[in-house]
Amino acid sequence: METLLRNNINQGIKRNVEYDCLKGILILLVILGHSFSFTTDCWHNIIFNAIYSFHMPLFVMISGYFFYSSLNRPFSSVIKKRFYRLIIPCFIWSLFLLLIHVFRGDVLFRYNITSLKLVYNTLTSYWYLICVFALSIFYYPIGNFLNYHDNKYLKVSLVLVIVWILSVVFYNYIPSFCLKNCQIQRQFIPFGVGLLFNKYEGKASINKISICGALSLFVSFIINKKFGVWIDNYSEVLRIIDGCLMAIFCFSIFKLLSVIIRKISFVNGILCYFGKNTLEFYLLHMFIAALFPWKSFMVLGNENFISIVVFLLLTCITSLLLAILRFAKVAKFLFVE
Repeated sequence: METLLRNNINQGIKRNVEYDCLKGILILLVILGHSFSFTTDCWHNIIFNAIYSFHMPLFVMISGYFFYSSLNRPFSSVIKKRFYRLIIPCFIWSLFLLLIHVFRGDVLFRYNITSLKLVYNTLTSYWYLICVFALSIFYYPIGNFLNYHDNKYLKVSLVLVIVWILSVVFYNYIPSFCLKNCQIQRQFIPFGVGLLFNKYEGKASINKISICGALSLFVSFIINKKFGVWIDNYSEVLRIIDGCLMAIFCFSIFKLLSVIIRKISFVNGILCYFGKNTLEFYLLHMFIAALFPWKSFMVLGNENFISIVVFLLLTCITSLLLAILRFAKVAKFLFVE
C-alpha cells in the first residue's frame, strides 16, 4: 500500500511507472466522483454510477498488489509502518475536517445523537485509509499462508475468512459505528485479488488478463440486466461481486492502453505526477471540498457540466495548495512523509 500512496516508500526499489499512471487515473476519478456527488441525485447519475462501480475496488486491488511485498517482513514492523503512513495522516486531516464543522456550528458541544454521528462520520471521512490498514492486518496471516504455505497461519486465516463471511451475511445487522462505512467487508476480495495477481503476475500474459477482463464484463452485464444498473440498489453481496468484476475489467483495459499512454509523454507525465502524489491529493481535495458549498453551484446550469467544472476547480486548487505546502516545507508534517 505504501507504494500506492507515497513518493518514495521502498527505498532503493525502482518505482513502477505503469502503476503510477494507473494510480493517477484513479485519483482523478476519485475527485471527479466526489464532484458529481454534489448533484441532486448522484446515485442515479450515470457518470457517478459508472465511476463508483469500479474505482475504489480497483484502488484497493492495487493496494493488495503492493502489500504482497510486505509478507516477508515481521508483523509488528508491517503494522507500525502502516499505522504511521495511513492512520496518522487520516487522523490529522480528519481533525481538520472536524474543525470546519465546529466553526460552522454543525457540531454542538453536547452529547446528542446528531453531533455524535457527525463527529463519527467526519473522523471516518478518509475511510479508504482505515480500510486498507484493516485489510493489511487481515491479509498478513492469509497472505503468508497462501504464499509460503506456513501452517502456523492456517487457523487464524480460517477464522478471519469466517469472520468476513459472517460480516457479509449479517451486514445489515452490524451497527454503523463499527466502521461499517469504511467498507472493510466490501473491499476484502479486491485486496486479495491484488495480492494474488502480484504472486502470479509472471504467469499472467496480456491475453490471459484480457480474457479475465472480458469474462468479468460479461458477468457484470448479466448482473446489470437482472438487477438493474444502479449499484446503490444492489445488496451488499452484489456490490462486492460487481465491484470486483468491474475492477478486473477496468484493470484489463488499462493494461491494454498502458502501452499507448506511455508513448504520449505529456499525458503519461501528468498522470504519473498525480499517481506519485495520490495520498496528498486524496487528503487535500476532501478538505477543500468541505470548505465550500459546492452543492449550491448546481443550480447554475446543467448538473453534469457544473460537476465537471467543480472537478477542474478542485483539481487545480488542490494542486496549487500542495505546491504551496511543499514550498513552505510543511507537507512532510501534514502528510507524514
